[in-house]
Amino acid sequence: MTSPNMVGSYQSGLVPVAGLSIALLMGCGDSSPSKSKARSSAVTVPIISGDELASKVEQSCRPVVVEVGVPMGCFRCNDMRPQYDQLADTFSEEINFFRVDFNASANIASQYGATICPSYVVFSNGEPVACYRYPTSMDLLASKLGESVHAFTSSAPSSSDQEDAL
Repeated sequence: MTSPNMVGSYQSGLVPVAGLSIALLMGCGDSSPSKSKARSSAVTVPIISGDELASKVEQSCRPVVVEVGVPMGCFRCNDMRPQYDQLADTFSEEINFFRVDFNASANIASQYGATICPSYVVFSNGEPVACYRYPTSMDLLASKLGESVHAFTSSAPSSSDQEDAL
């Protein structure tokens, strides 16, 4: 049988451990939720169906980039999603950005070469011109999009701009 003094010491030993556990779970950084929200993208990239994709691409007078991924359950998609949102924010005046669910539109995904999620399909003048598959970096994609915007606005795309052409 346990003596009352042993129970008291055991319980008093739990208080610091519980406090430390709470501190670790809460984090000890100085970033507050409002600061992290301020850094997030102001642009909300719409999720469209595979059926909507053709009309969105055809109706656009600007280049279009489509992220083909899944909304939940994919660590790669989860990793790239905020970066894609930031890219959409950066190029919001020059390029239209959309998302298509890889699982719900598997036929559309394979039609454009999006064989792994996430993949990024770039359209210009209603036609697919490139597909970037994971692993890729948003820096590389941003660089290529910058080239595409320049080529699109000058209406003279060079063959070197389309090295990953479909």
